[in-house]
Amino acid sequence: MRRKKERLQVLFLLFFFLIPHFFSATEKDSLDLNRCYHLALERSESMANQDELLIQAEEQIHQGYAALYPNIQLAAAFFKQETPESAIGASFFPSDQTTLRLSIRQPLFQGFRDLAALANRKAGKRALESAKSQARFQLFQDVAQAFYTLLGLEYDLKNFINEMESLEKRKQELESLKKAARARQTDIVAIDTSLANLKATLTNTRKLYAISWETFSFLTGLFSDSALSDTNHVPSSLPELETWLSQVDNRPDIQQAQYNNDAAKEALAVAKGASLPIIDTIGNTYLQRPGIVSNVKWDIQLNVTFPLFSAGYLDAQVREAESKKRQADIAVSQSKKWAEREIRIQYKIVENDREELRSLSKAVELSWQNYDYLLRDNKEGLVTNLEVIHALTNAHQIQRAYDRSHMTAKYNYIRLLVAAAKTESIIKEGR
Repeated sequence: MRRKKERLQVLFLLFFFLIPHFFSATEKDSLDLNRCYHLALERSESMANQDELLIQAEEQIHQGYAALYPNIQLAAAFFKQETPESAIGASFFPSDQTTLRLSIRQPLFQGFRDLAALANRKAGKRALESAKSQARFQLFQDVAQAFYTLLGLEYDLKNFINEMESLEKRKQELESLKKAARARQTDIVAIDTSLANLKATLTNTRKLYAISWETFSFLTGLFSDSALSDTNHVPSSLPELETWLSQVDNRPDIQQAQYNNDAAKEALAVAKGASLPIIDTIGNTYLQRPGIVSNVKWDIQLNVTFPLFSAGYLDAQVREAESKKRQADIAVSQSKKWAEREIRIQYKIVENDREELRSLSKAVELSWQNYDYLLRDNKEGLVTNLEVIHALTNAHQIQRAYDRSHMTAKYNYIRLLVAAAKTESIIKEGR
């Protein structure tokens, strides 16, 4: 009765974890990492915020262009005063004065500040575009981490259930052997102990699996009945490290630092231009004027302004801009150093992962061979039942270690692609 109950428990767990995925895989299209990433893009609030920042930057550029063109205004003034006593005064300063003027102001020279400010805004927009690309890379890496965490836990669940089934099968064999005095109760107790431990571990894995799905759902909007499919792989060979380092300038964060540096350079030009004279011209067309000038319909003036004294204010602005330019230079250099360091570390991790997978793959093969040999020797009375149970448990443990390492290696390879800005082989537009 007890054995029947335990078998039913195992079958229930198998149904609970595997059947839903079977139906979801048959009724729905399975979702690979690329598809999940694009789903995350569609619902990402951070990406939407980046889009709004780009819109603002574009409008700031339009404002910069607008400053180069004429400014046209229509001005109306209505003035009433006490009527002067003399006729001459009344002719010059009538009691009712109405002025209607159309003015055109054209900047001629702003110390090159207007052009530098426009270039500064353009560089700022390019920096925001690079920041958006960097945010996309980070989102892809976050989705990949959640994706492979889920797949790793799915492998764990399947492996735990397979191990429990194997132990149940071995337990039945031992109970038959016990009747023939070829097995002891301690052998059966050892299996029951392993089964109890596996059930506890399975419960904890189920908890981690549910938590991981919450994270994945937050990123992609998918639910736990979605079927995930892994189409990526760890390459059998890696290009030389220098190949990965050669494209470091393509990283969005480095491009962002460089564009910020360009913006700082233009900001310095704006600060220096404040010490140069300003020249503009203003033309007025009068539709209505009061008094003796009522017949004067237009005028034009040229304004030249020389900054003579500002108590060191303009010089301080230049020194501040120079400091920010030096700071931007440092940021570019620092970004490159950190990027190269990240690529070197991640490259080494992927190399070690590949070596670990090769070793674990061989270990999986040997562990199952060892189990088969011990099972055969056990039938001939050469090894104990406990040795067979230990070999079976060990084979399943190595299999779990291989599957976990395989998922980790795939994620680490993606991190290397992201670090070297070479994700085009995985991230595909469309779908």
